[in-house]
Amino acid sequence: MTINFILCNMLIVIAILVFIQKSLLNSVLMLGLFSLIMTLCYINFGALDVAITEAAVGVAISTLIFLAVIKVVGVNIETNNRKLLYYITAIISSVVILFLIFINIDTPLLGDILSPIHSLSANHYVSESYKEIGIPNMVTAILASYRGFDTLGEVFVIFTAGISVFYIIKMKDKHDEK
Repeated sequence: MTINFILCNMLIVIAILVFIQKSLLNSVLMLGLFSLIMTLCYINFGALDVAITEAAVGVAISTLIFLAVIKVVGVNIETNNRKLLYYITAIISSVVILFLIFINIDTPLLGDILSPIHSLSANHYVSESYKEIGIPNMVTAILASYRGFDTLGEVFVIFTAGISVFYIIKMKDKHDEK
């Protein structure tokens, strides 16, 4: 329980540091560190598949994409717009944090044997996944079949992010040609 408290407090401190950084580069590096701490949280919760995904996408790929975009596009925000952007971001982040706190009120305790995941889904996955799908690896069966649409959605989000970065870089090249 102590490690959870320490990791959550580190996440809060890093999130605040992202906002108060004067350099966009430092903010991106702080976001990479945030993803690294989230990876540790997932490992601590026993969600190793999610931890691997967070490490690959959050720590590595996203940070590299942000760094590449900063290098290609550069940073040229006027001081007045920067303050407005800071306030808008702070308000949106505060609303999201309050929303997350609100929805976590009813979250069952970690490892609670009476939680819905342990009384409904888990038993079905363990006992029926091989019979229904024929895939011996339970994690693969769940991700490929039971949660196929969710996995497809995640792939779509990553694809959209990649295409967006491509167009940002392409717009910068067109701007440099003028």
